[in-house]
Amino acid sequence: MEEKDIDQQIEELSKITREDGKETYAQAQFELGDIYRNIKHDYSHAEAFYLNINKEDNPEVYAKAQFLLGYIYQEIKHDYDQAEAFYLNINKKDNPDVYAKTQFSLGYIYQEIKHNYDQAETFYLNINKKDTPDVYALALFGLGYIYYNIKHDYDQAEVFLLNINKEDNPEIYAQAQFFLGYIYQEIKHDYDQAEVFYLNINKEDNPEIYVLAQGNLGYIYHDIKHDYDQAEVFLLNINKEDNPEVYAKAQFFLGYIYQEIKHDYDQAKAFYFKITKENNPEIYAQAQDILGKIYTEKIKKETQATDCFLLASKIESYSNRYPYQYICAQLILGLKQNNFNHDFNEKEFNELKDFIYNKIENLCNLTNNIKNILFISKILDNKYSKKQPERRVAHYTKPAVLFNLLKGENPSKFRLNIVDFMNDPSENQVLTSWLNISNHPDNEIKSFLASFSFNHNCLNQFRLYGNDDNIIGSGISIAFNKNFFGLDTERSINNEIISLHSIKSIKSFENKQVKLETEQIEIISANTLYPLPLYRCLYFDPNKCFFS
Repeated sequence: MEEKDIDQQIEELSKITREDGKETYAQAQFELGDIYRNIKHDYSHAEAFYLNINKEDNPEVYAKAQFLLGYIYQEIKHDYDQAEAFYLNINKKDNPDVYAKTQFSLGYIYQEIKHNYDQAETFYLNINKKDTPDVYALALFGLGYIYYNIKHDYDQAEVFLLNINKEDNPEIYAQAQFFLGYIYQEIKHDYDQAEVFYLNINKEDNPEIYVLAQGNLGYIYHDIKHDYDQAEVFLLNINKEDNPEVYAKAQFFLGYIYQEIKHDYDQAKAFYFKITKENNPEIYAQAQDILGKIYTEKIKKETQATDCFLLASKIESYSNRYPYQYICAQLILGLKQNNFNHDFNEKEFNELKDFIYNKIENLCNLTNNIKNILFISKILDNKYSKKQPERRVAHYTKPAVLFNLLKGENPSKFRLNIVDFMNDPSENQVLTSWLNISNHPDNEIKSFLASFSFNHNCLNQFRLYGNDDNIIGSGISIAFNKNFFGLDTERSINNEIISLHSIKSIKSFENKQVKLETEQIEIISANTLYPLPLYRCLYFDPNKCFFS
């Protein structure tokens, strides 16, 4: 509709008053609200028109107006209490269809925003199938989600999910069948029943869920039933356009089948080469690593092997999540780049490779085990933790630092300090000496730390840290809850991230949000410095071999 026609319609609708009839007036105000909401995206004006509608004018239109006011405050203004107030004005007898949608929105708010799952359940249970079958299916899925993920009552979750019929909401039915399949696969370990649920999912109902189901069927037939031909059939049903990330995993699985089971290395290569960096960087890096090994060990093409190892090594997340494979790839790459041409026969080469790989794998596993033992972020602020002193941590510093962290519109970020400036000059030197890293101040490799304490009210630490103008005990203790720290132990601050931050004022990066039925996934641009995980401090005396 052209702007001229819209303005003319607004002018005509605005002439209608209650004297023309309450129902006519209510409908006119509702249409004006819709024009400003849907076409002009002027939500303040839309709200004003919706608010002009009284229940006695037209109860059915009033219910619709209250629902849209709730929608504006929920989705646009993010004022969930006000959204709830509007939703609660709607009675079932005035408009059963809108009432059902309102109860679902209230359930969603209490589930996803307020995390009051019992209240969310109450709202979901107010929805009857006869009023709105499609919304009823959504409510059942929400209930299934609560009982699976929150209450861990898998039998009750199954009851809700089984009540979702395909004819009510085909898309949600597909999600429910996938959820049921997952319960029987991962919780009950009844793989035949899991297969039944997965096979109930049609591509036309929900293409994205369909490919996930086909992937899980491929896994069951590969890892559980060891029927590799049938696994291949399911994996080949996954198309790139439906879900590029799952497609990449399927191609990797197919490549593995042809490499390790069928020993058809040319076909394995064909599958691995279908995986692109854009679709799934980590799977791409793994595929390139395996291709490098195939070229090295089976096909004997050194140039192609080197190219593959180089491509794998350029994926930063690969080195974080798969250190064993990454280090092995770097080792082979280093040997090739240094023209290591010792004339091994195949048996000697394989024995050397296995020896080195096993040593590296053991070292990586040991490192990860130590890291997991020292990782403490998950227990902070956990009122049910048996380790009560570890519910929060504190950082002792000067009052001026706190003021900088809290000041006005442009507060300072909490900064890590270089170890050179720690109060203990030997900090970090045991580790760096083992790694043969120089501790010279001009060395480009630096370690950055921030120190915290479980004791957030310690007189001795007030005296030792953060003294202002040499006044003893003038420091302060800043206590942090778990939200300040990250849970992703694989994330790091790297040169690429730092470079992106240095040009932040020149170029902005976009934030995208993808909203699913029962969860919201925020995809944040690469320039975001994510919260870092918190670890215990480990002290080691290299002379006495003593840990503390």
